[in-house]
Amino acid sequence: MRARPVRGRGAGYRTALTDRLFVALVVLATAYATVYAQATVGVPLAMRDAGLAPSAYSVIPVVNGLLIVAVQPVAARWLARVAPLRVLAVSWGTVGVGMALTGLAATPAQYAATAVVWTLGEIGVGGFTASLVSDLAPASAQARYQAVFGFGWGLSKLAAAAVCGGVSATLGWGALWWGCAGLGAVCGGTAWLLVPASERRRAADPHAAVADAVPSGA
Repeated sequence: MRARPVRGRGAGYRTALTDRLFVALVVLATAYATVYAQATVGVPLAMRDAGLAPSAYSVIPVVNGLLIVAVQPVAARWLARVAPLRVLAVSWGTVGVGMALTGLAATPAQYAATAVVWTLGEIGVGGFTASLVSDLAPASAQARYQAVFGFGWGLSKLAAAAVCGGVSATLGWGALWWGCAGLGAVCGGTAWLLVPASERRRAADPHAAVADAVPSGA
């Protein structure tokens, strides 16, 4: 959905940071990305601690890449018919489940099977997040909304490493994977509850109310 022009002068970062629906999306997406980043942070370390050779991890990106190439083009066309935030809600929860299943894996084949699950969630996320941000943003603040969202996504990379190291060292790998499941469920459930508000925003003039409430040039 193309964002429509917003009355008044260009909107600034204050417009984005006072938009409660958008801020909620950023928080949820950042939390989800922290879970998803365990695919490259937590999984290889867990495989090493399980006594597997470093080369065993190589099967994970292969499975991930092949599944994305094979499934995403078809899935994207079908998922385009569904409310974007609803797609994200289910996808975030799926990634959480996939990461949680990592705690049950012991062989390279089992780790690859868990990768199939969280990759299916990743496929649902691909392309929908940025387009949803664009739909929620007023035309005069597209870049600022994307920048705020991108900052949260970048922050998740730092958070993922800190969470992985801290939780696995103090509470064990089981706590990390169960935590991924819980956080994925919270992200998915909260996003599902926000679907009606998101769809109302997408169907209306994006942020007319927000733009009028924030002083020009904020």
